[in-house]
Amino acid sequence: MQTLSRILRDQGDAASNAPGSVRPVDRVVLYIDDLDRCRPEDVVRVLQVVHMLLAFELFAVVIAVDARWVEECLKQSYKWLAPAGASAMAIVTDAEASARITPQDYLEKIFQISFWLEPMTAARGAEYLKSLVRTSRRVTSVVAGTAGPLVETQTRATPTDAERIDILSIELDYMRALAAYIGPSPRRVKRLVNSYRLLKARLSEPQLRDFVTDRKSEDGSLRSGPYQLVIGLLVIGTGARIHAAHILTELAERDPRDGLDKVIDAFRERRHPDWIMSAQVLETLMRTQRTTDASELRGWARKVGRFLLQGSTEYRRQPGSAMQGVGSTPLETRVSAEISS
Repeated sequence: MQTLSRILRDQGDAASNAPGSVRPVDRVVLYIDDLDRCRPEDVVRVLQVVHMLLAFELFAVVIAVDARWVEECLKQSYKWLAPAGASAMAIVTDAEASARITPQDYLEKIFQISFWLEPMTAARGAEYLKSLVRTSRRVTSVVAGTAGPLVETQTRATPTDAERIDILSIELDYMRALAAYIGPSPRRVKRLVNSYRLLKARLSEPQLRDFVTDRKSEDGSLRSGPYQLVIGLLVIGTGARIHAAHILTELAERDPRDGLDKVIDAFRERRHPDWIMSAQVLETLMRTQRTTDASELRGWARKVGRFLLQGSTEYRRQPGSAMQGVGSTPLETRVSAEISS
């Protein structure tokens, strides 16, 4: 590394004296991501390499990482950073705290500047949703319980493959209205959008025609199609970190005659944030979808459960069932590439 630094420095000096020459390399910026997905020993090894690289003027290193993961990896690798018997609830005097060597002391010798990203609030989540979605078509639709004229536009009778996974402005608006329940992780927002597109791509032509606007209501009037149910269930499955599988399974196995108010009360009685959040989403569905019982939710809960990271307990308990993972590349980009090829 020292020899490489000297060679590049000499090239820079020579180029500065030669008019019209190509600008030399004067800095190598190394960006490291996903370190918090590595094994503890690998994390520490990378930190050691970074510390060595920073001894040379040529290198600048930027690391994006969850600080909690790095600290735990250091504690596992260096036992003296996690004193025996120490606990978060232990009372420690100022003198003991100042004398104790911590993971922060280790990291201070490597990182010169630290910058914490702000958490994703509901407003930021809604904006991030908007940035992920390309809305190119508008349809005739209505959200129950709201006022305003319907918008009539012409759409193709048979949508193209790319149009099948387009998210319409009314769908995006409903996602943004429920963004507060998704949680603070941008990955969850991306998973919600991609799962929704995949589910739409699997719909038949008749299902897709009535997915956003249902023209088959009993009184002949327009009503919102099941897209709101799907978005709400995906929000529950994405935002409920611990109990998503159990919640979707319970919805799928509910008696279709059960009123949604009964389901909501049962969820609130669990007194867990996941179940309470799910009850709040169901209350929104009740207001906007004109849904009073669990009959429509049952089938969609079963379908949505197949597109979530946890799945549902229904699929977990089936022999031979398995999950096939898909990378984090936005689905719209992948499908567009396939169509263009």
